[in-house]
Amino acid sequence: MGDSIRAILIDDELDSLNAIEEQIKLYCPTVEIVGKFDNSVLGLEAILAEKPGLVFLDIEMPQMTGLEVASKIQDDGIHIIFVTAHARYAISAIKLSALDYILKPMDVDELKEAIEKLHQKVDNGTPATETNRSKVIGNLVSNLHNNSFSQDTVIRLPDDKGISYVKIKDIVRLEAQRNYCLFCFVDGSTMLVSKNIGYYKDELEYYNFVQSHRSHIVNSVHIKKYIKVDGHQLILTDNSNVPVSKHFKDNF
Repeated sequence: MGDSIRAILIDDELDSLNAIEEQIKLYCPTVEIVGKFDNSVLGLEAILAEKPGLVFLDIEMPQMTGLEVASKIQDDGIHIIFVTAHARYAISAIKLSALDYILKPMDVDELKEAIEKLHQKVDNGTPATETNRSKVIGNLVSNLHNNSFSQDTVIRLPDDKGISYVKIKDIVRLEAQRNYCLFCFVDGSTMLVSKNIGYYKDELEYYNFVQSHRSHIVNSVHIKKYIKVDGHQLILTDNSNVPVSKHFKDNF
């Protein structure tokens, strides 16, 4: 691994800012944090003054968004990693030549991979080797750009055993399990993913996933029947019954 990389962190949510700082200190010994800001304007001033090698940027922030901050950084020596709760800004981030785009809550493996990518670029002067994750992100960005969302698209799902790569069409439904999310697949198997259901809501809505209840999201291609008696519910292709609450019934 190469020389130390000086970094500035910007996120208007203090809990998120502190969590990112803690993960960097624990898992990225080559990254030296020289500043962290919950104010994007002050953060930009620090970037222009300090000229760090790396900036971690949230996107949805008051005063100045992360995309606006990035657009004002013209130095080729400053690399940007966006850390956001929303998948929909991926194309804009790529257009700004972002080094990486990580969805919250930040996964340690994604963080390590991004830093490794930066070292490859800085130390060797060559583009980073494409990984499974970058291929997956590339697919999602391409789909957003072309407004074409195939259910053959692959997404990554992390659990306590590692990371699985699955086709969207093989997902029947998602069910909230406190801070986790239970994925149910066409072959009858399930997977408890170490992120909450809200993490996947924005991303999967592009692929015809519909929320039926605050704890349930279903893949619309797997809906067999919509029942309106004895409480609204859906019958899916795996023969599971999923409730439809009054708040979400207009989705159907």
